[in-house]
Amino acid sequence: GTGRLNLQSDGTEIRLGSTSGEKYAVFSNNGAVELYYNDSLRVNTSTHGIDVSGGINVTGVSTFQANVDLGDNDKIRLGDLPDMEIYHDGSHSYVRDIGTGRLYLDGSSVHIRSNSNELAIEANQNAEVALYYNNSKKFETVDIGANVIGNLEADSLNITGVSTVTGIATFQSDVYIDGNLNITG
Repeated sequence: GTGRLNLQSDGTEIRLGSTSGEKYAVFSNNGAVELYYNDSLRVNTSTHGIDVSGGINVTGVSTFQANVDLGDNDKIRLGDLPDMEIYHDGSHSYVRDIGTGRLYLDGSSVHIRSNSNELAIEANQNAEVALYYNNSKKFETVDIGANVIGNLEADSLNITGVSTVTGIATFQSDVYIDGNLNITG
């Protein structure tokens, strides 16, 4: 026929199950709804939403409107193997590429910052890559090479081609010149 099936109880719950006692579902008055698989609780409702025991397999797009909270050492795993993990171990945070291939960070301007929002690395599309110390730029690539802002200390420095020094150059050891030296000023 047509119509609907209404199950009503004036007791505390409605149970669906087998005659041998295996539970399929339990509907508690003013309380939880419990769903079972093979007599094992898998899904139940609570005051904060739903609790799931076991995994959830989703086909299609999933949309979350608030936070996804994971405990320490719980991982977001991506790929079939998995190939990538994002997690926190209680002391440190990790983005790990553990599969084949490379880890790419793509953007027209990629910034890597410290927790105090100090810039550490800046990479700009078709432009410079810059390194920062204490939020102050110290090194940057330019179209003809690189610039060092501040002092450069090196155990060894080999220069080929034309080099221009503006300002004072201080050498604390021997200087060897192989070729021409032109000094003006």
